[in-house]
Amino acid sequence: MDKTIGTFSKALFFAFMLIFVDILSANADICFLPDGKCMSGIEMEDQPMPTSEPSCAGYGTKRNGSGWNCNDTCHANGHVYYRCVEKPCPEGFAPGINNCTQGYEYVTDNVYSGDLICGKCIENTCPDGTQLSSTCAQEGDVAQKTQYYAGDRPCYACINDNCNTGLKKKCTSDELALRTERTPFGSLCYKCCNNNCPAGSFLEKPTCPTGQSPKEFSRNACAKVCYSCQDD
Repeated sequence: MDKTIGTFSKALFFAFMLIFVDILSANADICFLPDGKCMSGIEMEDQPMPTSEPSCAGYGTKRNGSGWNCNDTCHANGHVYYRCVEKPCPEGFAPGINNCTQGYEYVTDNVYSGDLICGKCIENTCPDGTQLSSTCAQEGDVAQKTQYYAGDRPCYACINDNCNTGLKKKCTSDELALRTERTPFGSLCYKCCNNNCPAGSFLEKPTCPTGQSPKEFSRNACAKVCYSCQDD
């Protein structure tokens, strides 16, 4: 009888120890090396093994073209990934400039920044025979705006607007225009003549007293007949 009780007691004690060890293992302290810090009361779980492959987030395929710098690489899963950045344009140039507005000259060295060509716009100068000033030094010349520009400013050409000798731009009320010409600028010039008759004569036939009739007296500078009253 005593032997049976002793055997039962041993079995009971062994079962209690198994339960205690199981509880202890489920809520055991976790200690981290190398600092030796422990966290108690944490239930133990199976943790995945860390991968040896690095993360290549932000990397991708290689960009082709002379405008890219793809020296920054990342290796993972047997592949090479690239972080490509645009190369800077040379000083004074900017990416994406491939033409210029009127008055500017387009310049490029065929260098690229990424997929964009580097270019710049340089202000033109007025061509020979034109100037930026709208005032001409030669008297009688007129400044005419041309189709050329230097930057945003138009270029002017000074054109001769003088009439040839013997011609003038306007006849007086006593003059008659015999012919017209144009200056290089395009202004009209007139050949003017004095259309007055000598004293006592008239361009129109006058009304004469009895015994006289209008007759040609002379011709004026414009070759017009001048009449006077003369005896019949």
